[in-house]
Amino acid sequence: MTYTEHRGTLFEYIPSTNAINILHNFGNHQGTPDFFTSANPTSLIKSSTGDYFGVSLFGLFKFSATDNSVIMPNPIGTPIPLNANVTESLIEVCRKPSYTYIENDTYTICEGETFTFDLHNTNAETYTWKKNNELIALQTTGVLNLNDLEVSDSGDYTCEMINECGTTITIPIHITVEACMGLDEAIGYKNAILLYPNPTEDIINIKLPENPNFTVTNVAIYNVLGQQVYYDTLKSNGISVSNFSGGIYVVKFTTDKGEWQGKFIKK
Repeated sequence: MTYTEHRGTLFEYIPSTNAINILHNFGNHQGTPDFFTSANPTSLIKSSTGDYFGVSLFGLFKFSATDNSVIMPNPIGTPIPLNANVTESLIEVCRKPSYTYIENDTYTICEGETFTFDLHNTNAETYTWKKNNELIALQTTGVLNLNDLEVSDSGDYTCEMINECGTTITIPIHITVEACMGLDEAIGYKNAILLYPNPTEDIINIKLPENPNFTVTNVAIYNVLGQQVYYDTLKSNGISVSNFSGGIYVVKFTTDKGEWQGKFIKK
């Protein structure tokens, strides 16, 4: 609706009461400051921020529904852009929070170490990190920082990022925390493995380190020709060798700390 004494009017229509409320008159009198804020509005769109934007004779304008004010991006006296007097409708381009492609989403870390993961996000307003869908306190940025890790910190980590355009939830980052041993400690445990009696006639017994973090996954026995004569998971501390021919045999253990090798004699 346009009045001859103005340069356009912004109004709202209320269907329930059939009423029209005038919100803002554009350009009351030429030469006044209000005239230069905007004139001849041709389109209007509501943005995700709650504000309204439109196109007028002097370019793009912003209308605030909180105080019915109109603001032009450029101050009075700024040269008018060549394409300011346009009639095309506006469209909002709003980008939800984004993050860098996660090439590696699985990590194995030793106890006591630090883990840092940067999402490289620049357009989120809030960050909420969760482990197994449980909120992690104090993690409120786009960088996940975990210090002095424990085995209980193992789990799937996600980040919920929010801005005015929407919410983005990252793919899970899978973290496993293990009780790792140093090289000297691992060598010490391997040296603690014993085969007895040696020589033997019937049974070769195996003594392993008394440590719950040292695991043997399989055992193999080879003759002097390098032929494998036995292979199995270690189900007991003794292996029957009564059917073996007399001679020297090599025993190889595969453990979670590497391989171990020893010898015994079958009488």
